[in-house]
Amino acid sequence: MASVALGTKSVGSIVKLKENGAAVNYIVVHQGKPSSIYDSSCDGTWLLRQDIAENRVWDDGNVNKLESSDIHSYLNNTWINRYDTDIRNAIKQVKIPYRQNGGSGGTDRTGANGLSCKIFLLSGYEVGFTTSVNQYFPVDGAKLAYFLSGNDSAAQQKRVAKLNGSATNWWLRSPNTNNTNNVWNVNSNGNYNNWNANNSYGVRPALMEERVRVGIAESRVSIIKGGHILSPVPREAEDEHITSMPGVPRDARLLCGATWQHTATALRGRGRPAALRWRPPPLYAHAKDL
Repeated sequence: MASVALGTKSVGSIVKLKENGAAVNYIVVHQGKPSSIYDSSCDGTWLLRQDIAENRVWDDGNVNKLESSDIHSYLNNTWINRYDTDIRNAIKQVKIPYRQNGGSGGTDRTGANGLSCKIFLLSGYEVGFTTSVNQYFPVDGAKLAYFLSGNDSAAQQKRVAKLNGSATNWWLRSPNTNNTNNVWNVNSNGNYNNWNANNSYGVRPALMEERVRVGIAESRVSIIKGGHILSPVPREAEDEHITSMPGVPRDARLLCGATWQHTATALRGRGRPAALRWRPPPLYAHAKDL
């Protein structure tokens, strides 16, 4: 296991998250905001399940309106409970770009007007499709660093995902803007297609976690945001102002990825940190180097 916080992981790296107690591969598909159309809440580490989790109906009523769809409700009320408690607590509440009110007659919403969620499907734009590929894709995102733009064989290969070992179609969150029933999906070969929302296709949950945000200066801990340590805490930085949680081994506090309770710079006296207490990083035990 590696003591590396998520914000230091390169795009394409694999991290393991526990679902119902079993470790599952997730791909780091982006770091930070993909573009200016995203809300500030989307400044995080983007994780996408490597394999398709299961086949599910996008919306049983056959309406391509994401905000009221069965898949949106399922991911954020049922699926999320598969993760261990520490992972659930670490997942960010974000506002993602989406097509409000469905395809035909709907409106692309971005920034602070995005759809609030914790677990979501990727959009057509996020996996490299655009209106240049098909005019009926909504502009509901920007390409994530892991994927390639366009629809040539290299771009398609990046999108291929498997269910139980076989390449399978998987849903996007993007409705077809030409009607109120069809939703875009990635085909088993990485190409695009769109089907009625009441069809059952693959689900690849995506989520975001806080990026790493701590610097070390003059042998003292300086909390910037989020409380994640980027590098080992110097032993000389430990004094009466830095105390560990009960039962935490001293050496454990010196690992990369160590986390402190304060989420903003907290100084007192002559630039010394106020009392800080250590706790394990939310995904520390689940990060694994390639």
